Amino acid sequence: MNWLTIVDAAPRVAKISGSSAGAQISDNIPYANIQQLRSGGMTVAGGAGMNNLFLMFNTRHKPFDDVRVRQALHYAIDTGKMVQLALRGHGKPSSSFLDTGNPTYRRAKTVYDYDPDKAKALLKAAGVSGLKINILAVNVSWIVDCLPTIKASWDAIGVRTTLAPQETTAVFTKMDQKQDYQVVAAASNPNQFGVDADLIMHYNYGPQNLWMGYARWAGNPVAKQLFKDMDQATREPDAAKKRAMIQDYIDIVAEQAVLYPVVHNELMTAWDPKKLTGIRAQPYPGINFLQAKWV
Repeated sequence: MNWLTIVDAAPRVAKISGSSAGAQISDNIPYANIQQLRSGGMTVAGGAGMNNLFLMFNTRHKPFDDVRVRQALHYAIDTGKMVQLALRGHGKPSSSFLDTGNPTYRRAKTVYDYDPDKAKALLKAAGVSGLKINILAVNVSWIVDCLPTIKASWDAIGVRTTLAPQETTAVFTKMDQKQDYQVVAAASNPNQFGVDADLIMHYNYGPQNLWMGYARWAGNPVAKQLFKDMDQATREPDAAKKRAMIQDYIDIVAEQAVLYPVVHNELMTAWDPKKLTGIRAQPYPGINFLQAKWV
């Protein structure tokens, strides 16, 4: 196998297009190119799961220490427009930390349906006006497509927003160096660890967790209680009780919105059916060759 890492969307699509294509299969297919590739004879299929665009706030950078500000910025995002324009219908606004296909999914008590008036009211209640935000974002192609909707939504409620997409390594080098920031927009997919909800949540939340170090929230009293609730759920032997306990603590995660999904989306894979069979699109990054055969 010869693996080609092509970050930019256009050359990645070009590599699998046409009679002189240099590759037979690719993941991370831009939604805008699906019909073009199908018209050219490629098979394009999607896998839905935990893949998501999330926002993570620096809770030591005011005013993001105030839960009302974090909530306001989520309520302000026109997620329906994001799904329609950026994802071309291949996604859903998040209604829980978990995607709707997860066995433990339950609609969260706090769901950030598009509500700019509520967003403005929450900012006013928090005493925040004239807020300026620089979004530190990864340059994953579909994330970049989503960013203009976030900017337009926040600008519309009076939050002057600047977009700063850059290489993923650059973003998280800044996180590792504990540099100051306001908001990070990035992609995540805990399905690489499976669909166990307790494992997924511990990947993102915990007192010694990498992500909580980035968000600088682990010392918050609400966080400390959350972590206790999570550990108690992990130790619960009764499956039904454990499921309910996980769903309950996910409600706290939703309410606090420290690190929380904006949309869950499908990941698209394209391949040449005249050369490959047995390919299955999967809901996390990468390509599944387990049943693949050359034609």
